[in-house]
Amino acid sequence: MTSIERSAYPRFKRQITARELHRALIRQRVGLTYDRAQARKVAGEVIRTLEEQPGGPDQRGVGEAG
Repeated sequence: MTSIERSAYPRFKRQITARELHRALIRQRVGLTYDRAQARKVAGEVIRTLEEQPGGPDQRGVGEAG
């Protein structure tokens, strides 16, 4: 018997949760869009800012709590 991966049956996407659906509909209604490039830029700026602060994540001693 042919495996399902090689058959003519369609592959359906996983079902989204009610929360994911709600968020998508709200974003659509408000007119928000997700811009991956902008999100990466903002995340990079936040990380650089945190690294530059005294006592930032890269300056903690071993065993020191956050």
